[in-house]
Amino acid sequence: MTALEDGVFNVDWWDTHNGATTISTAPDGATDYGDWGVLSSATCVGSTCEPAMNTPFPSYYAISMLSKLGRPGDQMVNSATDQQLVSAHAVLQANGNLAVQLVNKDPNTPIRSACTTTDTSRAARRRPCTPTETRRPR
Repeated sequence: MTALEDGVFNVDWWDTHNGATTISTAPDGATDYGDWGVLSSATCVGSTCEPAMNTPFPSYYAISMLSKLGRPGDQMVNSATDQQLVSAHAVLQANGNLAVQLVNKDPNTPIRSACTTTDTSRAARRRPCTPTETRRPR
């Protein structure tokens, strides 16, 4: 979402399956298989193996989340959060609805957030934001 907000208009995704290359630890503590694919290919590097075939990697969830936020014809709008571990993304949908996505970057702690808008137009008053509990997909 951040890339789209920054002006990217085309995203090409790599292969669905690639295979493990270099095993390391991701910033959130998860095992990084160096696969760069969307789904696990169940390959191994030494004694470390990827999850079962077709197990979704984080990029799968990113694509899934993006598809729920906006569609062709929608317009990304500015959004922000005052919480370091929560990112905010917003789309003014073609039908006039305001879609807001809050992403909790903390894999261990649910974060309760309130959503407000600074747009005081009549249209914005018809599109209230409601409190949302955000959780990171596992």
